[in-house]
Amino acid sequence: MTNEISNRHNYGLLDPFWNNFGIDGFNRDSMSLHGELKADISESPKAYKAIIETPGLTKKDVKVGYHDDTLTITADKTSFVDHANEEEDTVMLSERTHSTVQRAFRLPNVDVKQISAKQTDGVLTITLPKQTKHKADFEIDVD
Repeated sequence: MTNEISNRHNYGLLDPFWNNFGIDGFNRDSMSLHGELKADISESPKAYKAIIETPGLTKKDVKVGYHDDTLTITADKTSFVDHANEEEDTVMLSERTHSTVQRAFRLPNVDVKQISAKQTDGVLTITLPKQTKHKADFEIDVD
């Protein structure tokens, strides 16, 4: 048995190595996030709604936060297969990817205690109800 992982051929200028050169790195496999989370944001009189595509991500991979009128979604994905229990086969190659992406949207006047998020079938839906009570206006005395 040889320890050769791949057999390089002489392709000249048509070498397939260059096919994806410059496109978000060299390895665009299904486990990486490709640097983006696609989003749809809508607004009604009562709430904002954010729908974020999260294919291949679990609830543990996604963090949602709201601070200073800004909704932030962070996705962190690591692919790792533990080969420690493999007895019969010798692992010749084990590659990993790690991707982190973040999106932020300014959505003011949100009732932070009523924000809800649900992830189903690769889609994260965040509902941000608007405040029913507006902050009281007040006058400031000038000395």
